[in-house]
Amino acid sequence: MNAKTNHKKTQAYMPLLLTVLGLCVIGLAAVYCIFNLKTTSGQAMGGAAFALYLLWVFWEMNISVGELKKEEAPHDHNTMEISAAVKLLLLMVLFTTTGVVSIPAGAIGITVMVTGIMLRSYAIKTLGRAYTHRIRELSGSPITEGPYRAVRHPAYLGTLLAHTGLVLVFLNPWSLLALLLWYIVVIIRTGLEDSLLMHSNHYRSYAEKVKWRLFPGIW
Repeated sequence: MNAKTNHKKTQAYMPLLLTVLGLCVIGLAAVYCIFNLKTTSGQAMGGAAFALYLLWVFWEMNISVGELKKEEAPHDHNTMEISAAVKLLLLMVLFTTTGVVSIPAGAIGITVMVTGIMLRSYAIKTLGRAYTHRIRELSGSPITEGPYRAVRHPAYLGTLLAHTGLVLVFLNPWSLLALLLWYIVVIIRTGLEDSLLMHSNHYRSYAEKVKWRLFPGIW
């Protein structure tokens, strides 16, 4: 019983621990990267993008804290930890291999970042207390308002857009490969969550109305 309880506590604390660890490691790398950019305009653009990313992460830390109170069993199959590791890899690649920030690409990137963060925030606020970083079974009827009218997992789409925008700001060939890996992990996690939710009759009825899991018109 004690081992099982300790495992549940570890799962509950993991999102918060990973967030704090990521902030410490990535924060140092990002500051070093931005100060070593070759132009003042590039430093300003990179600094603005990273500040925006930090604000978003701090906002989501409230959700990570909320995970500590969740009683329902998660069904992640370690995909949350894998996705966190891949995201950290993506950020490390971004902030250790960039020498130039293009102003046009940076402006587009920040726009995409803002769009993604707004979409994810809207999705999280629409779900309210039902939202969780972990994959859990559905209790009651699914939320069908707001962005959930267009796709079944808009929060995942939002995080993909936000990180795509960040890659556009700190663009390099290696970051594109890391971004592709991030997309693959998020798509796998989305499929896993969708399959679990399909156990609910309410969710299956919702899925018949909203066909797209993640990308409107594609999947």
